[in-house]
Amino acid sequence: MRRWFQSLFALAGLLTFAACSEQTPFRPVSGADMTVVATEIDANTWRVDFHLPSPQRSVFFSRSNGDYRRSTWTPIGTAPDLERVDGFDALFFDEATDTFSYEFAPRTDYIQGDYTPFLEFSDGGKAVYLGQFELLSIASRADLEALAGELRNWQGVQWSFGVRIKSDRPLMVQGARFEGELDQIATGGGTYVYVGDGAVIEGGSFIGVVDNELPAHILKTFNQDIADVFAAYEARWGFALPSKATIYYAFGGYNAPGTSHAGSVIGKDLVVLQSEGAGLREPNPDDRTRALWFFAHEGAHMFQNTVRQNQTRGEDTWIHEGSANSMANSVIRALPGMGDGFVMQEYRTAFEQCLEALAVGSLVTAHMDGRFAAHYSCGQIFNAAADAALPDHDLFGFWKAYSAQLEDDTPSPAETYFETLEALGADPAVPALIRELAYQDQSDPRPHLIELMSVSGLAPAFDEAGVLVALRVPD
Repeated sequence: MRRWFQSLFALAGLLTFAACSEQTPFRPVSGADMTVVATEIDANTWRVDFHLPSPQRSVFFSRSNGDYRRSTWTPIGTAPDLERVDGFDALFFDEATDTFSYEFAPRTDYIQGDYTPFLEFSDGGKAVYLGQFELLSIASRADLEALAGELRNWQGVQWSFGVRIKSDRPLMVQGARFEGELDQIATGGGTYVYVGDGAVIEGGSFIGVVDNELPAHILKTFNQDIADVFAAYEARWGFALPSKATIYYAFGGYNAPGTSHAGSVIGKDLVVLQSEGAGLREPNPDDRTRALWFFAHEGAHMFQNTVRQNQTRGEDTWIHEGSANSMANSVIRALPGMGDGFVMQEYRTAFEQCLEALAVGSLVTAHMDGRFAAHYSCGQIFNAAADAALPDHDLFGFWKAYSAQLEDDTPSPAETYFETLEALGADPAVPALIRELAYQDQSDPRPHLIELMSVSGLAPAFDEAGVLVALRVPD
C-alpha cells in the first residue's frame, strides 16, 4: 500500500473501554501514533484535543470537503484559527507543537463527495464520523499549496490514527454498546460511532439505529425492503454478505421541500442513511421507488467492497459510483411492482446530466469544480455500456473480474478497468470511447456519448426533440 495515503475506507477493529474522568492523565489510543480525544460537551458543542506523535509547524485535514470548519471550530488557548488553502483545511503554528484543542458545533449537513461529519437523529442522538479528525503533516504553507488541491500529490508518512470518543451518553459501534468512552483506530477514515439513547434494533438482514420519527410508511416496510434489495444482490453477485449490515438511518424532518435521500457505505458492513422533505409526509409510489433505489445504490457498494475495497478517487470516481447506479437500476427492475419506467427515466436523466457536465469539462476536474454529480450520471452510462458490450458477462461478473486484477498499489484503476473490458471480449471501441469522454475535454460530447451507447449495444432511441426515449437496458 502506498505510504502517501491508506484507503479512506479502511477500518481497523480495535475496541477498548475504560472509565471516563477529566482528571485522568492523558493516555494514547493503543496502537496509534496520533490520538484525538473527541468529547461531547452538550447537545450543540464538542471539544477535540489533538495529540500528535511529534511537534509540528503545519498540519492539514485529510478530509476537507465542504469548507465548514472555519465557521464552526473555535480555537482553545494558543491554537491557531483554521485556514483554507486550495481546498484543504489547515493549521499553521507560530511554534512547533504536538498538542492543541478546539471546540466546535457538529456539522450535520450533507457534504458532497464525503461523509456527513455528524448524522443527527430526531431524539438528539448523533453518529460521529471519525475520519473528520485525521490530520496529516506538511512542512510549510508553500508545500501545501504545491499539492494543487489533490491529496494524491501528498508524499508524507501517514500516522496511525486513533480516536477516543467520550460522552455521558451510551456509545455504539458495530452493534455493541459501551459507556463512558470508546477507542477506535481510524487511519484513513474509520467508522461512525453512535452517541445517544436510541434503541438498537435488529432486522432480518441488519442491526443498528433507525430514527423512530421516520414516516410510518417507511418504517413499516424498511426491514423487508432491505431484505429484498440484499436478496436481489445475492442472486446477482453469487454470494451473501459475510455478516449483517450495521445501519444508522436518520430523519431530517419535513421542512425541506420535496424529498431527499443521502447515504454512504463504509467497508463491507456499515451503511448510514438520511432522509428528509415535505414529500415524505404521505405514501407516494414514486418516492418509495426512489427510496428503494437509494438503498440499492448503497447496497451495491457493500458488495463491491466485499469483493475489493474501493480504490477509485478523484477523476476515477465514475467507476465506483456509476457502477453502483447501474447495479441499483438492475435491482430495481427485479423488485416486485417496480417496472421499467423508473429505470428508463433514470437513464434519460443521467444522459442529459452527463452531457451538461461534459460540455463544461471532462471528469478530470469535475470532482473539484462543483460537477461531482457527473461521476454518477456519466458513470451510470459508461457502466451500462460496459455491461451491454460484454458477450459473456454482466456488470456484476465484470466487477469481480476487474477487482481480481487490482492490487493495493494499482497506479490506475481506470486502466485496469479498460484492460478488463477488452480481455472479456468488449469491442475495443467501447473502452476507447469511455476513456475519451471521461478524460478529454469535449466541445460537443453528445455525438460521442451516443456513439458509445450505440457501439456497446444499448441501442438508444430519441424523439424528434432529441430526448432519449428508449434504451436496451441490461438486466
